[in-house]
This record gives sequence, C-alpha cells and structure tokens, in this order.
Amino acid sequence: MQAGMHLVQEQRQQLVMTPELRQALSVLQYSITELNTYLAEQVMENPVLDWEEPTSGTVTSWKNLKYRQTDETPDKWWENVSVGKSLQEQMEEQLRLVNLKPLERRLALFILGHLDERGYVQLSVHEVCKRFNTDEETVERVLHTLQQFEPAGICARDLRECLLLQIARMQDAPPLLAPLVRDHLEHLAEGKWKQVALALDCDERTLQQLVDMLRKLDPNPGLQLLHDPGNYIVPDVIVERVDGEYAISVNDPFQEMLRIRPEYVRLRSQVREQHHPVRQYLAERFQAADWLFRSLDSRRKTLYNISKVIVRRQEIFLERGIAFLRPMTLADVAHELGLHESTVSRAIRNKYVQTPRGLMSFKTLFSGGLATIGGEGTSRVGVKEQIKQIVRNENKKKPLSDQQLANVLSKMGIKISRRTVAKYREELAIPSSAKRKRLG
Repeated sequence: MQAGMHLVQEQRQQLVMTPELRQALSVLQYSITELNTYLAEQVMENPVLDWEEPTSGTVTSWKNLKYRQTDETPDKWWENVSVGKSLQEQMEEQLRLVNLKPLERRLALFILGHLDERGYVQLSVHEVCKRFNTDEETVERVLHTLQQFEPAGICARDLRECLLLQIARMQDAPPLLAPLVRDHLEHLAEGKWKQVALALDCDERTLQQLVDMLRKLDPNPGLQLLHDPGNYIVPDVIVERVDGEYAISVNDPFQEMLRIRPEYVRLRSQVREQHHPVRQYLAERFQAADWLFRSLDSRRKTLYNISKVIVRRQEIFLERGIAFLRPMTLADVAHELGLHESTVSRAIRNKYVQTPRGLMSFKTLFSGGLATIGGEGTSRVGVKEQIKQIVRNENKKKPLSDQQLANVLSKMGIKISRRTVAKYREELAIPSSAKRKRLG
C-alpha cells in the first residue's frame, strides 16, 4: 500500500450558522424585557437606527402584519418602581433610635450584619463574645434589645424563639400558647396531638384552637421588610376576550418605535454611485438593520402562531380554570406549526402570557397528561388542581387518604394510582391525612 498526499473532491451538505441565523435565534428567545434592552444596545451601536414615538398608523419601514398588534405607547413602568432598602439598612434605622453604649452599638451592628433574609441571627452568642472579647450577659442584653424591633420575631436564633417573641407581643394570648411552643413544638409537628393535649392538660378542641392561632404567626418575619423590584413581570403576549372570541396581541411596543433615520437614507443615496469610503460602511450598517428587522418580524410571527395554537388547544382552560388544563407538549405545537421542537422551546423561554385567568408562564400551559375514561386526557397541572380542591373541601375531622383521593378522581373520570396521588400531594406541599386531621 502506497502512502502519499493526494487531493479529493467531494460534495456534502452541512448547516452553517450565519450571523443572521444566530441573531434570529437570539432574538427569538429574548423575553420582552430582554428584547427592550437588546434593542437599546442596537440603537447605540448602529447609527442608522433610532427611536420614534409611535403616531397614528404604522411606523415607517416596518411591515404591516396580518395579525393584531399592540399600538399603545409603552408606559415607563420602571420609573414607578422604587428601590427598597435592604433588611439590614431598615434594622439599622431602628437602631439609631435606641440609646446604647459604644460597645453595645458595635455588638448590635455586628449581629444585624449576620441576619439572613428570614430575619434570623446566623451566629451564636459565644461567637460574638469571642469576636469582641466580652461576656455573654452583655451580648444577650443587646440581642434582647434588637428583638424588640419591628417586625415581631425579628433577630430570633431559631423558630421556637421567633414564635415566642411574637406570642410575647400578643394581647390576651392564651396562657397555654407559649408552653405549647416552648415544650411541644416537635411533638406537634409529628402529629402527636393527643400526647400534647395530655401534657398541657387541655381537651382536643382547645388544642386545635391553639394550633390555629399558632398558624397565624409569621415564621419568617424578615421577609416582611424585603423589597425586590426585580420581580416585576411584563407579559410577552396578551390574550383577551373580545366579542366572544380570543384576541392575541404580541406585546412588543418598543419594537414599533424602531426606525431607520431619514438622514442616513439620504446620505446613502448620495454616495451610492461613488467610490466613497462611507458607502461600504453604510451598506454594512443598513444590512445589519435589515437583519434586525427580519429577526424581530420572525419573532413576532412565531410568538403569535404559537400563542394561537395554545389558545385553541386550551380554550376550555381559559373559560373554566386551571383544573381543565389539557395535556399539551412542545412536540404537539411544533408538529402543528411545522417547526422544530427546539424552536418552540426557544420561543417560550422565560416568557409570560397575560390571560383572562391571570398572568402565567408559557411553560405552565405545557404539561404531560393522564388518561381519562372519555379518552381526551387531562394535564398533570389540572389533576393537581383537582386534588387541591378535593382536599380544600374534605371533612377536616376525617381527611381523605391517598387511596380515597384516587377513588374520588376515578369517579371524576381520571385514571390515577394511589402512588401518583401521593407524589402530586407531596409536590403541592399538602400534608398526609394524619397531619391534616383537625381535632375540633
């Protein structure tokens, strides 16, 4: 066998990710807030692009689409969102109103610096003593001062202390409530109610009343002072009921404001026939703008078409609620639209839809299903909602077991096993029947 170098010519096909394709995929998966940020960056980078306040009619250079669009001027909602102070800053403001010695103030600031978001102190008295070379009595005195701050239960070291601090501020608190928390909290969590009632020398009805009061206390008082404006959600698609039919709007108002600057259009026509160094630059900038417009156009059409399929498949959910959510997968929508499943996945990534049933993530509307006697099937989300409703309406003195829940669902036409009911119940954070039982 001879070894040597030689040329071979062959023909083959392969997918090449062009800059235009990469941009289209990126734009498709942007949420409305991410898209607005991206468009602002593009306007800054490309001088031929600019913003234009929408007037009557459609913005120049933007194609008229055949579906309904939002044409309202976008409100600057971020101007109405205040930036809140952190938990530590709010606690330090309360600390300024207290007269403390220099060492005690340093101790207080150090303790406040070790609060978690729930409002619990994340270090021991011994650690503070070692850090400042002081005695436990001083640290305990400072900690007691901090525990008088608002909200009630703040600066506790554990759940028991947190609840006791709140009980101490209650007016006309039952005398057995504090002993219940102090001595029997673990037994209560384990469902040993009869043992607790015997230890407190009270009847089961009284114990139930104490537990009801206990459930009204806040185990995470620090969360009351947290303010996170980052949770503001803007829907990407809006579904409304108009004249008996569902109308779909792709919420992209900033997209409507994007335009080509007229002065650059005139400049391009002036240098078109010349060997001008600006001509090549303008050609590249106009090409980039054209790619951006095409990507935005594709994103809008894809989102609209996907939303249209979802609304048609989930119409009964829109009319009757989450319990009637139908089984639907990404593959189902992709097959109907002639798209790849990954395209649908990108299109709904981190996006929200405003429906007559409220604001929800697109992913909420996609769910696997269980078989029904009628053969239509029902979604897992819908089954979970049915379980919640059944548990909500059950006899609290005789709560239903998992098998009994499965039997009730079976009578409703949903084929489900006891193990699946137990799985869904745990995912919903619903306690077992033994822990749901009320004594009085």
